[in-house]
Amino acid sequence: MLVARAAAAVAPIEQMALYEPPFLVDDSRPPIAGDFLPRLEALLADGRRSEAMRQAFAEGMGMPRVAVAVMRRLPVWRRLERVANTMPYDWTLLANDHHGRPLRAREWTSATAPGIVFSGSKSPAQLRSAARALAEVLPRAEHREVAGQGHNPSNKVLAAAVAESFAPAARPVRFGAAVRVA
Repeated sequence: MLVARAAAAVAPIEQMALYEPPFLVDDSRPPIAGDFLPRLEALLADGRRSEAMRQAFAEGMGMPRVAVAVMRRLPVWRRLERVANTMPYDWTLLANDHHGRPLRAREWTSATAPGIVFSGSKSPAQLRSAARALAEVLPRAEHREVAGQGHNPSNKVLAAAVAESFAPAARPVRFGAAVRVA
């Protein structure tokens, strides 16, 4: 999202390839609570990094609590705890676009770099909706669905989709259109 925001701030970006912006633009799940960020910051101030990550995943991202409980038992959880202090920056960036409302087109009109906003066909509805919504408000972007992929796509499959999308011989980008990538 930093690239898309930078493009909207008229940074010299030539092309954008974005995957599943973490917005909530519809009613696919409940919006975050108004006190989400202050509670997250309080947990971190108290040194409760694991609880902060649990809140970010369960409340912020809408992951089922059982999935978060399983993640907490995996080796990756320790790495997540080490970067928990960066979560308030992420949520500050997302705050206005995580309440179940459509994106505000006027905020994106300056982002004139051509772009592809990808989503995985197996990803949660929230992320697929967000990808389509961002492609609609970016003046020169289109949405493409990557078949068989979820929120954590295969690097090989995603790299091939990006390379195909930006290859010089690629068909012209049809802005506003949705394309399924095999």
